[in-house]
Amino acid sequence: LLTCLLLLAVVALAAHRYAYRPSFRRRELLTENEREFHRRLLAALPDFEIWPQVPIFALIEPESRQGSARWKRGLRLISNRRVDWVVAMRGKPLLIIELDDKTHDPKSDKKRDQILASCDFHVLRYKSHQRPSSDEIRRDVMQAI
Repeated sequence: LLTCLLLLAVVALAAHRYAYRPSFRRRELLTENEREFHRRLLAALPDFEIWPQVPIFALIEPESRQGSARWKRGLRLISNRRVDWVVAMRGKPLLIIELDDKTHDPKSDKKRDQILASCDFHVLRYKSHQRPSSDEIRRDVMQAI
C-alpha cells in the first residue's frame, strides 16, 4: 500500500510539473506592415545596414558600476525594450527609426527617446499609416546623421 501511495505521489508530481511547463511557438519578427516598411527602408538606404528589432541594451547601458543599485535601476528602464530599426554603417549604429502604430505609447516612447538622446542617438519616427517615399526616408536619414 505504501509503495502504491508513493508511486501515485510521484506520478501526480510529474503530471503537475508537466501541466505547468510553459510551451512555446515561433513568432514573426516583423508584422506585415513592418515588413513593408522594412523593404522601403532597404530601398531608401542601400548604402546602410538596417537592423530590425534591436534590444536597447545592445545599444546603450547604464553608466554606473555594473551590479550596483543605480545600474540595476537604469537597466530596468531599458531591459526588455527594443527599437524598431537601427540604421548603421560598418557595424556602427548611427540612427534609430520607429514606426509608431497602436502598440506604441507616446508617453513611454518620449521617455525612451530621451534616454536614447542622452547617448547621442537620434530617433526618427513615422506614423504607421504614413507611407513616406524612399526619397523622403533617405532625405530624413541624411539630415539626421
